Amino acid sequence: MMTDHRAQLVRIASTVFEEQAFMFSDELVQPGEAPAGLLETTMSFAGPRRGRLMMAAPHALALLAAANMLGLEPEEEPAREQAVDALMELLNVICGHLATEIFGTEAVVRMTVPAAQAIEPGRWGELAGGSATARLLVDEQPVLLALELDGG
Repeated sequence: MMTDHRAQLVRIASTVFEEQAFMFSDELVQPGEAPAGLLETTMSFAGPRRGRLMMAAPHALALLAAANMLGLEPEEEPAREQAVDALMELLNVICGHLATEIFGTEAVVRMTVPAAQAIEPGRWGELAGGSATARLLVDEQPVLLALELDGG
Protein backbone atom coordinates (compact mmCIF):
# COMPACT_ATOMS: atom_id res chain seq x y z
CA MET A 1 0.00 0.00 0.00
CA MET A 2 1.34 3.40 -0.99
CA THR A 3 1.43 6.10 1.70
CA ASP A 4 -0.01 9.50 0.82
CA HIS A 5 2.46 12.17 1.93
CA ARG A 6 0.43 15.22 0.82
CA ALA A 7 -0.56 16.28 4.34
CA GLN A 8 3.09 16.09 5.44
CA LEU A 9 4.18 18.09 2.40
CA VAL A 10 1.59 20.81 3.05
CA ARG A 11 2.51 21.08 6.74
CA ILE A 12 6.28 21.01 6.22
CA ALA A 13 6.26 23.37 3.23
CA SER A 14 4.00 25.83 5.07
CA THR A 15 6.38 25.86 8.02
CA VAL A 16 9.48 26.24 5.85
CA PHE A 17 7.99 29.09 3.80
CA GLU A 18 6.97 30.85 7.01
CA GLU A 19 10.21 30.34 8.94
CA GLN A 20 12.71 30.74 6.08
CA ALA A 21 11.02 33.28 3.82
CA PHE A 22 8.43 34.95 6.10
CA MET A 23 5.63 33.88 3.73
CA PHE A 24 2.27 32.51 4.79
CA SER A 25 0.35 29.74 3.12
CA ASP A 26 -2.91 27.87 3.00
CA GLU A 27 -3.80 24.61 1.35
CA LEU A 28 -5.05 25.23 -2.18
CA VAL A 29 -8.03 23.13 -3.23
CA GLN A 30 -8.00 23.98 -6.96
CA PRO A 31 -4.72 25.17 -8.48
CA GLY A 32 -6.47 26.79 -11.45
CA GLU A 33 -4.77 27.98 -14.60
CA ALA A 34 -1.00 27.96 -14.87
CA PRO A 35 0.48 31.25 -13.66
CA ALA A 36 3.00 33.15 -15.79
CA GLY A 37 6.73 32.53 -15.52
CA LEU A 38 6.69 29.01 -14.14
CA LEU A 39 9.70 27.34 -12.52
CA GLU A 40 10.12 23.74 -11.47
CA THR A 41 12.74 22.85 -8.89
CA THR A 42 13.66 19.21 -8.32
CA MET A 43 15.99 17.20 -6.18
CA SER A 44 16.56 13.51 -5.65
CA PHE A 45 17.47 11.60 -2.53
CA ALA A 46 18.63 8.14 -1.55
CA GLY A 47 18.28 6.52 1.84
CA PRO A 48 16.08 3.67 2.99
CA ARG A 49 14.21 4.46 -0.26
CA ARG A 50 15.06 6.53 -3.30
CA GLY A 51 12.88 9.36 -4.45
CA ARG A 52 12.48 12.78 -5.94
CA LEU A 53 10.77 15.93 -4.70
CA MET A 54 9.50 18.52 -7.15
CA MET A 55 8.14 22.01 -6.57
CA ALA A 56 6.49 24.15 -9.24
CA ALA A 57 5.87 27.84 -8.59
CA PRO A 58 5.76 31.13 -10.46
CA HIS A 59 8.93 33.19 -10.73
CA ALA A 60 7.07 35.95 -8.85
CA LEU A 61 7.03 33.72 -5.76
CA ALA A 62 10.76 32.98 -6.12
CA LEU A 63 11.47 36.72 -6.36
CA LEU A 64 9.42 37.50 -3.24
CA ALA A 65 11.04 34.63 -1.33
CA ALA A 66 14.53 35.87 -2.25
CA ALA A 67 13.67 39.43 -1.22
CA ASN A 68 12.28 38.26 2.10
CA MET A 69 15.20 35.94 2.79
CA LEU A 70 17.71 38.70 1.98
CA GLY A 71 15.80 41.49 3.74
CA LEU A 72 15.42 43.45 0.49
CA GLU A 73 12.69 44.74 -1.77
CA PRO A 74 11.78 42.47 -4.70
CA GLU A 75 12.92 45.05 -7.25
CA GLU A 76 16.46 45.20 -5.81
CA GLU A 77 19.13 43.55 -7.95
CA PRO A 78 20.38 40.96 -5.40
CA ALA A 79 16.81 39.70 -4.92
CA ARG A 80 16.33 39.36 -8.68
CA GLU A 81 19.69 37.58 -9.02
CA GLN A 82 18.96 35.14 -6.18
CA ALA A 83 15.29 34.36 -6.92
CA VAL A 84 15.82 30.90 -8.41
CA ASP A 85 18.44 30.03 -5.78
CA ALA A 86 15.99 30.99 -3.03
CA LEU A 87 13.37 28.64 -4.43
CA MET A 88 15.92 25.83 -4.67
CA GLU A 89 17.01 26.42 -1.07
CA LEU A 90 13.40 26.26 0.13
CA LEU A 91 12.99 22.94 -1.69
CA ASN A 92 16.21 21.69 -0.10
CA VAL A 93 14.97 22.50 3.41
CA ILE A 94 11.53 21.00 2.70
CA CYS A 95 13.16 17.82 1.41
CA GLY A 96 15.40 17.52 4.46
CA HIS A 97 12.50 17.87 6.87
CA LEU A 98 10.35 15.46 4.87
CA ALA A 99 13.11 12.84 4.72
CA THR A 100 13.53 13.04 8.49
CA GLU A 101 9.79 12.54 9.02
CA ILE A 102 9.52 9.66 6.58
CA PHE A 103 12.73 7.78 7.41
CA GLY A 104 13.48 8.89 10.97
CA THR A 105 16.39 10.71 12.54
CA GLU A 106 18.77 7.72 12.45
CA ALA A 107 18.53 7.10 8.69
CA VAL A 108 21.28 8.34 6.41
CA VAL A 109 19.73 10.14 3.46
CA ARG A 110 21.85 11.59 0.67
CA MET A 111 20.29 14.43 -1.27
CA THR A 112 21.33 15.87 -4.61
CA VAL A 113 21.75 19.56 -5.21
CA PRO A 114 18.43 21.08 -6.30
CA ALA A 115 18.03 22.05 -9.94
CA ALA A 116 15.59 24.50 -11.51
CA GLN A 117 14.18 25.06 -14.95
CA ALA A 118 11.45 27.05 -16.61
CA ILE A 119 8.42 24.93 -17.47
CA GLU A 120 5.48 25.20 -19.81
CA PRO A 121 1.85 25.46 -18.66
CA GLY A 122 1.27 21.84 -19.75
CA ARG A 123 3.72 20.62 -17.11
CA TRP A 124 1.85 22.68 -14.49
CA GLY A 125 -1.37 20.96 -15.50
CA GLU A 126 0.32 17.56 -15.31
CA LEU A 127 1.59 18.21 -11.79
CA ALA A 128 -1.62 19.90 -10.64
CA GLY A 129 -3.68 16.91 -11.71
CA GLY A 130 -1.49 14.38 -9.92
CA SER A 131 -3.18 12.44 -7.13
CA ALA A 132 -0.08 12.75 -4.93
CA THR A 133 0.46 16.49 -5.51
CA ALA A 134 0.25 18.85 -2.55
CA ARG A 135 -1.18 22.25 -3.47
CA LEU A 136 -0.49 25.47 -1.56
CA LEU A 137 -1.27 29.13 -1.89
CA VAL A 138 1.80 30.99 -0.61
CA ASP A 139 1.39 34.76 -0.33
CA GLU A 140 -1.34 34.56 -3.01
CA GLN A 141 0.88 32.51 -5.35
CA PRO A 142 0.11 28.86 -6.20
CA VAL A 143 2.72 26.22 -5.39
CA LEU A 144 2.68 22.53 -6.28
CA LEU A 145 4.78 19.89 -4.51
CA ALA A 146 5.04 16.30 -5.70
CA LEU A 147 6.92 13.44 -4.06
CA GLU A 148 7.90 10.31 -5.96
CA LEU A 149 9.19 7.35 -3.92
CA ASP A 150 10.67 4.27 -5.55
CA GLY A 151 9.60 0.83 -4.41
CA GLY A 152 7.93 -0.16 -1.19
